[in-house]
Parts: sequence; structure tokens; C-alpha cells
Amino acid sequence: MESTQTVAVYARISEDPSGEAAGVNQQIADARQMAEQRGWTVGGVYSDNDISALGGKVRPGYSKLMHDAATGSFSRIVVFHTSRLWRNRIERANGIKALADHRVSIAAVKGPELDLSSAYGRGMAGLIGEFDTMESEVKSERIRAAANRRAREGRAAGAVAYGWTRAYDPDSKSNAFTDSLDEEAAAVVRRIVGFLLAGKSLRSVTKDLNDREVPTPSAYLGHREGGAAKWLPSTVKKIALRPSNAALRLHHRGKSDQELFPAAWPALISMEQYEAVTGLFQPGELLGKAGAFKHLLTGGIGSCGVCGGILRTAPKGKPGAKVSLYVCLDKACVGRNEGHVDALVRSVVLARMARPDFAEVIQAAHAPDHREEREALAALRVKLDEATESYLASRLSIGQLETVTGRITPSIDKLQRILAERSNVPTGLLEEIAGTDPDRLAELWDGWDIAQQRRLLTLLRMRVLILKTTRGPGFKPESVGIEWEGQAA
Repeated sequence: MESTQTVAVYARISEDPSGEAAGVNQQIADARQMAEQRGWTVGGVYSDNDISALGGKVRPGYSKLMHDAATGSFSRIVVFHTSRLWRNRIERANGIKALADHRVSIAAVKGPELDLSSAYGRGMAGLIGEFDTMESEVKSERIRAAANRRAREGRAAGAVAYGWTRAYDPDSKSNAFTDSLDEEAAAVVRRIVGFLLAGKSLRSVTKDLNDREVPTPSAYLGHREGGAAKWLPSTVKKIALRPSNAALRLHHRGKSDQELFPAAWPALISMEQYEAVTGLFQPGELLGKAGAFKHLLTGGIGSCGVCGGILRTAPKGKPGAKVSLYVCLDKACVGRNEGHVDALVRSVVLARMARPDFAEVIQAAHAPDHREEREALAALRVKLDEATESYLASRLSIGQLETVTGRITPSIDKLQRILAERSNVPTGLLEEIAGTDPDRLAELWDGWDIAQQRRLLTLLRMRVLILKTTRGPGFKPESVGIEWEGQAA
């Protein structure tokens, strides 16, 4: 029996879906048994459960182990295998040096004993560790290859998403499954998208869902007990903008090599609806921020006729008899009764909607199909991929690849700009207007919320000016100017 000495036990496992730490506990038991057989005293047990060591993630147990090693708390670390300590090259090199400096050796239940104070021990630790790292990297490459293959085949990754239901093939050894529509959840997604395309704001759509006590996705899928969670605007937006809604499989989300593939599951909405709803939320697009405004003419639709500044609202009058005014944001050049101005705008818009050429205005406002641009963009990307594959197969030199890339990339950038600049007209709103009898236009306008009314004014490219006027009783319609950008009045 060896002389008594104090040792530390360290255990780690990369993945533990159950969260019960059974693997870590077994490693600790095996290490304790080895220490007992050798006559060593276990001075401390350190562990990291469900944490990979390959990517350099923070491991609290390992960090504490190395800290205590530096204080002389033990002279040896007992592990089930050296791969439990290190998988990352940089972390392994630093760890070997630190343990060597403090004369701490390593003993493995399944492996050799390494005296890191000697060149041989350090060399063996590095050599064994390199094979451990290679094993992890090969596994990672295999997992990435499988993930890429699933993405290109349009197969889902992870748990079933809100809007679909999953059925597993009982005869499959690889847990093959099929995702089909969950009509109840699919109807909620379609309602969300339909409301947004009809011009409703995120806030009003969220309120509708909560008022009707529709279970949130997490509650519906059983991820929360009780199902009492409330919908948030961020949740509504996330659900509406999912590529999966249009049967598109997104791979490497947010990365430089992000790609979309046709999905193996059925679509909840059409491609046209998906493109229209994603267009509502383009960066800097006013249509995507409609829910932020509670008044018809604030935020740039109305302007000061004196200085050109945007409008805000402000109360005026005695307590109990206050009215809201549109005033100039910066200089207070003008001020006009909000209710009177909104009523005037309403009458002008209804008259504009009743004109025979209004259908032409609607048609002109529709976003172009861009089918040709999308097909051309896809073809260019295929050419770029083929050129890259030819280079990797040594059929093209690096100079030839750079020449091909230099010719194709500008065209790709141009097409992407064209697609990003679509007009993003809320299709559902336009169809509702186009199919309405002129006599019912007032009823239609009055039934819309502020967000929908604002979208129509934006669609018409209407600008309202609050002009300077002489003081006097009553509201003067001539103190409000109406401009139609690019159109006849």
C-alpha cells in the first residue's frame, strides 16, 4: 500500500439530458474506489455536469480544482480518464504547466499515472490529450455533417415547433418522424399573420390573443405548467417571422453562412404572405413601428407648416375640460385641436378612397413580385457554390476562384438590395379597401385602429401640414394643408 497522501477527485460529463448527474456520480465512485485501494485520502471532490470541455466553456468545478491545486490542498488529481480534465488544446497546455509548477500529478482509473514534474509525464499528458481532442473534433465534424445533411433535406432539428404535431415511425431504428399540421395552433399563427398584414399593430394583436386567453406556445406545447403565461409582442413577432411558417428550413441562423432550404413539413402560410409580413419589419421601416404611435398624425405623417418639424400632442385647457392639440415638437410654432384635425383628415381620405383612380393607387402601391430577381439570385449563389467546390476539388486555382467571386458577388449584392427595398404594403389591408363599396368606406375607416389608419395614410403618401392662422373662435379647415407625394390632389 502506498503512503497516505491527500488527493482530489474530479469528474465531468459533456451531456446529461436527464440532469440527474448519474454519469458524474459513477465517475466519482470509481475514483474514490481507486483512491481507497491505493491508500489515498480524498480531500475534495470537484465536478462539472453537462458541460463540454472542447469549446473552452467556463467549468466552475474545474476552476475551483485548479485554484485549490495552486494552494497545495492536494498532491494528486484522480479522474476516470484524462479526457475528463481536458479536451481543449489551449486549456490543456495551461493546465499541464500549472499542475507541473505546483507538483500535482494525475492518476486515471482508465489510463496511466502522469507525473507532471517530469518531461516524460508532461509529454505523455500532451500526447494523450491530443488524441482526446482529436476524438472530440471528429465527433463534432460528424455531428455537423449530419446537421448539414438534415438541413439540406429540409428535416426539422430539435423538438416539434408550434403549429405542427409530430408522429414517429415505430418501425424506424433512427427515430424517423413526420411533422404534420396542428390545426388549432396553425389557426393561431395564420390569425397573427393575417392581422399584421391587415395593418394591425403588434400590441393590438398581442392584446387580442390575451383577451381571448389563447395559450402561449410554451404553455400549449407543455413547456410550462398551468398555461397561465401571457403573450408578449416579442413572442407574436417571433412567431409571425418564422421561415418555418412558409415551409423553409433555416440553417445556421444569424451566421455568415446562414441558408434557407425547402422544408419537409407543410406550410402554414404562403410564400407571398411570408415575404409580406417579414417586409413589415425591415429595419427603419415605419410600417414595422406602427404600434408605437397612439395618434393619427404623430411620428412624421403630420408636420408643422412653419418650421417643418414633426408633430406631438399636448393637452390644453382647464382641469376637466382639457382638449388635445397637435403642436410642433421643437418650437411650438403651431397648435390645433387634434379631434378637429383628425375629422378633417378622415373626410379627405374618404373622398380620396371614393375616387375612380383609387384602384390604380392600390395597384401601384403593391410590392412587385420579384420572382425573376429571386430566381436570378438563387442561380448566382449556385454558381458561387460550384466555383468553391471546384476550387476545393483542385479543378480551379485560387486566382480563378477570386476572379469568379469578383464577377458574381457584385450582382448578388445588387439583387439583395433590390429585394430589401420592396414597398412592404400590407396586402390584406389593400384587399379590404379594394373590395369595399364607396358607401361603406366611412364604416370601414371607423372600424380600423390607429395603426391601420396610419398605414393607409402612409400608403397614400399623404402629408398633413398644420399651418399658421390668425386667432379667432372655432376651427378653420383652411389652417390644415394636405399634400399627396407624387400624386394629383
